[in-house]
Amino acid sequence: MDCEVGDVASLLVYEVVVQHGGLRSIAHQHSSRTVLVVSVPIILVALITLIAICMFCRPKTKDPDLSRQPLRSSASSTGWRESSKSLTNAAEPVHSPPTCLCSELVVPLRGECVLVLPSLRNVLSDDMVLRDIVDRNGKPLLRLALTRVPTGSRRSTQSELLMLAKLNEQDLTWCELEVPRLEKGRAHCSIFCASGVLFASLREEDGETQDESHRSFVVSGASRDDPWRLRINGDFASRKLSVTNLSTGKPVAVVTSGQDMAFTRSTEDYYKVRLGPLGDSALVIMSCVVIDRILTLTNSPGSVTSSNVPSSSLLDTIGDNL
Repeated sequence: MDCEVGDVASLLVYEVVVQHGGLRSIAHQHSSRTVLVVSVPIILVALITLIAICMFCRPKTKDPDLSRQPLRSSASSTGWRESSKSLTNAAEPVHSPPTCLCSELVVPLRGECVLVLPSLRNVLSDDMVLRDIVDRNGKPLLRLALTRVPTGSRRSTQSELLMLAKLNEQDLTWCELEVPRLEKGRAHCSIFCASGVLFASLREEDGETQDESHRSFVVSGASRDDPWRLRINGDFASRKLSVTNLSTGKPVAVVTSGQDMAFTRSTEDYYKVRLGPLGDSALVIMSCVVIDRILTLTNSPGSVTSSNVPSSSLLDTIGDNL
């Protein structure tokens, strides 16, 4: 009997110990689950915060296209000045020049174009000079801008920039003219596309006299794969000129005085350019204007004028005149 009582007591003690241990284990598991539930949101918040900090502090990369965007023209002469500064710093072209200087101004196959150009003879000014290219009735179509490039007194040449643009000052083409300060050497002009690619160069032919009635200039294409040349010659004093393609021998344009233009104040204000089919109007315009400047700078004109011709008209379709 005593043995049975002892055995029962031992069993009770064993059950109590087992139950107590089980309670402790259950309590431990419950505590671990509670800590885990509380820790998971804290860890997630910390990770999200860390990712946000990394995204914010990451260095920003520049958009590669922004540095290649074309110049934006403004509605004032200040915008032209900024454009001219950028043009003088243009890098050497790496692309082949296009087949025409400005495709928008090429005369149609079965048409012709008559443009009236402003005279830039005897215009010397440190400020920018703006002039309009007009149609037969005097309506503005395009705009020319002339500005001098600052150079040191020791430099042997003087430089000017000429720009052709729409009336909203969107650049179409530009050129840089260099004229020797002394009698030695010949004037030289590089004509560029709006993108900065060299398209052609203009020089006076060797052996020509300084008499304006007997001078000749040649425009040579910059492309080595498709070389071409234009000759502009005639009586520059009376504005009786011809533009000829030396490769084909065919006439490209004819230049005459503007004395029959009803809107001109005098015969010195404007002159008329008539282009035939497929004529590159932009190239002929720039060539004529550049020659005007060469004659002015090499002949030491007596009069000095400056002109700004504002225009509020929008550019009409050139095709109406082509």
